[in-house]
Amino acid sequence: MKKFLNVVGIGLGIIIGVPITLVVCIGYLLFVPFDIIRYHRMPYHKDFKNKYRFFITFRDVVKIYNRIVREQLPIEYIKNNDFEYFVKDSQVLLCGWGYDGFEQVDGEWFFVLDGECNTKMTMEETIGNEKDLLKPEHKGLPAKFLIFYNDITNAEKFEQAKECPYFHYVFSVDEDI
Repeated sequence: MKKFLNVVGIGLGIIIGVPITLVVCIGYLLFVPFDIIRYHRMPYHKDFKNKYRFFITFRDVVKIYNRIVREQLPIEYIKNNDFEYFVKDSQVLLCGWGYDGFEQVDGEWFFVLDGECNTKMTMEETIGNEKDLLKPEHKGLPAKFLIFYNDITNAEKFEQAKECPYFHYVFSVDEDI
């Protein structure tokens, strides 16, 4: 009886798993060629000649760079080694953090680095660490984290983000940065 149930379980796993795997693979096969073509037409690729990586066209930094170039906005894109940031009106805009993990306690703003252990770092400390990665000529400029509406997953955090002095808040890539 155990062997029979084992065979039935394996059979059901195959019956369910194979179609799901096929759908995912076919989805990638249909999506990736169009995404590669789209990437090769972007100013980001034309200027930097980076190889295509999965979902690179969905990165905020890439979208912002493309918008800056197409619309000739007065924002400077900087890449120092692998660290990317923007400079606008003598202010550094940092990108790339998961912004849900922040909170305000007694007027002090923190990033929560580990949800289970509740490890926190002040935003001033975080910005200081990020400034170490900037080019020397930008280290003295004030810095904020560039945050988008879609970076935050719940309404309460969204309202808090608007009040945080360490965030440069933008509703979408299409809005004025």
